[in-house]
Amino acid sequence: MGGDSGNMGNVENVKRVVFVGNPNVGKSSMFNALLGARTRTMNAPGTTVSITCGQYHYEKPKTAGNAQNWQFVDTPGTYSLAPMSPDEQVAVDALIGMSGMPVPDLAVVVLDATALSRSLYLLSMVVELGLPTVVALTMNDLAVRNGCGVDAERLSHLLDGMPVVAIDGRTGDGGKALADAIAASFEGTPVPHGLTALPTATADADMKTADGLSVWAESRADARLDWTAGILRGLDMHAVDHVTLSDLLHPVIGVLVFLAVLFVVFQATTTLASPMQDWIDVTFRGWCTDGLDLLLGLFGPSVSGGWLRSLLVDGLLDGVVTVLTFIPVMGIMFLLLSILEDSGYMARAAFVMDRAMRALGLDGRAFLPIIVGFGCNLPALAATRTLSDSRQRVLTGMLVPFAACSARLSVFLVLAHAFFPKYAGLVVFLMYVASVMVILLVGVLLRHTMFRGLEPEPLMLALPAYQCPRALQLARSVLLRLWGFIRGASVIIISMITALWLLQGIP
Repeated sequence: MGGDSGNMGNVENVKRVVFVGNPNVGKSSMFNALLGARTRTMNAPGTTVSITCGQYHYEKPKTAGNAQNWQFVDTPGTYSLAPMSPDEQVAVDALIGMSGMPVPDLAVVVLDATALSRSLYLLSMVVELGLPTVVALTMNDLAVRNGCGVDAERLSHLLDGMPVVAIDGRTGDGGKALADAIAASFEGTPVPHGLTALPTATADADMKTADGLSVWAESRADARLDWTAGILRGLDMHAVDHVTLSDLLHPVIGVLVFLAVLFVVFQATTTLASPMQDWIDVTFRGWCTDGLDLLLGLFGPSVSGGWLRSLLVDGLLDGVVTVLTFIPVMGIMFLLLSILEDSGYMARAAFVMDRAMRALGLDGRAFLPIIVGFGCNLPALAATRTLSDSRQRVLTGMLVPFAACSARLSVFLVLAHAFFPKYAGLVVFLMYVASVMVILLVGVLLRHTMFRGLEPEPLMLALPAYQCPRALQLARSVLLRLWGFIRGASVIIISMITALWLLQGIP
């Protein structure tokens, strides 16, 4: 079994399976583990919110020549079907078939075994839509470690036979069992006792507007909570959540740890990548130039010294090398971000810095990309993908270019020594202070103009359990992100440098 990239539209004889779950339940990791590297990230119709699609090839056990292709769709995390942000709205649209997205044939609801009550509430809402549903249980190894493991068979029994499959989202263990459960559930799954499936006509009417969604979501909230409590009693869950110093949320220690993390990220993107960038820019470029000269020399002096060599060396090769010089810094940035996300620390960092960012209408997660921007703007823009709200991603992306990156430091030094030789150090420092002030000023200005509706809201975060990132998953995540950058940026950079070469050749 494996996956191939797919598109948003319905493909004939291809069943559509939508994955939904709370934020930080391991849904996207599980999705990538099931499909491997063959996925495609795109924006949902009419939005800037990213979703991931891929085709999954399934072969029935012990049945030759009866394979099926399914379209898997990974949606942004959501806590309920009453959306509070554009990202949650996209998840709801994908689940119920709105805003140009087809109605799915089946929903896979991902439950976090370490936070089962919150996940079960979302499951209750999905089940009441009447869609065939399969439950994927993640984080069960961590729940077992905390003394609150979940028995998948017992949970399935309490759900009146609804399929429940335990799966390790980081390794994909359990993926075959999940695929078998999906194949057996397209015809429908039972609605657990205590929940009421909406009639199709009522569901269609209620889901056409955001107000209708909110009214429906609140109409049976108490019944859903009672049902969730009953499931937890049936599982005999006794785990108690508590926050300790180890959660790194302390107002002093938490900030100090976060600053140390920022220092490591900043130094890695600016220091570790520099030798590799210099090698690519000097040594590798020299090898390629010598190789091209040797090849063109075979066609005589008229070719080796003419416009063709200039085009290949000063145009195309210069563009390719420029793209390659970004790979070390982008790779290090993506690696560090993946480690912070997979380890569970990113949510804690957002909590620690939330208060400082609320003045701009952003939450704490926006602080990291802006700080990284002082090292290099390009990976900082890529780091905005960690923000859950699409409008926050856009606003943060508009602020990042005002961060004085290390490439501008040489310009600052030249100007400072040229005009203020006695106070060059102070002038450079003030330039960085001015950069920070410009970021704050532009942020406040944008929030009161283009982003007037982006008001700061109380931060609600699910703090995932600490985990040790898996090397294979880290490598896969970094390579996918790096390939996405290369594929998207290379065409623009190479074509623009080639165009500049042409313009320089025209007096």
